[in-house]
Amino acid sequence: MQVQIDSLREVNSAQASQLKEISDFMSVVSEGLDSIAAQEEQLTGNGKGVEGRKMTKEELRTRLDAFAALLERQRNRIAQLEDTLSKRGQSMTNLRNIINHLNHELDEKNRTIAALQMSLNVKMWTFSG
Repeated sequence: MQVQIDSLREVNSAQASQLKEISDFMSVVSEGLDSIAAQEEQLTGNGKGVEGRKMTKEELRTRLDAFAALLERQRNRIAQLEDTLSKRGQSMTNLRNIINHLNHELDEKNRTIAALQMSLNVKMWTFSG
């Protein structure tokens, strides 16, 4: 009887650990998405900065660079979490699907940043020429 109780406690402990890991993962993902959404809003809002005035091209370039850096940090965090899951040998298909989706979203945002940076460079070159 004691062996069964110990076995159930061990299983319960393992499941609690997995649940905490999933919760931590989702918390990190949620924080990252909130940060990305806030940065994206500043960039695509209406061309106005936090102060309510129109952003200069240099301010826009600085914000684009900051946004690109944020996306890279989030990509690194996701990679670390994915590595942690892999090392634990757990087959958490749903989490892997979420990770794949997030990586896809980050790729989309990176393409958007590249297009905005190219557009900004063309406008700056045209303006100075």
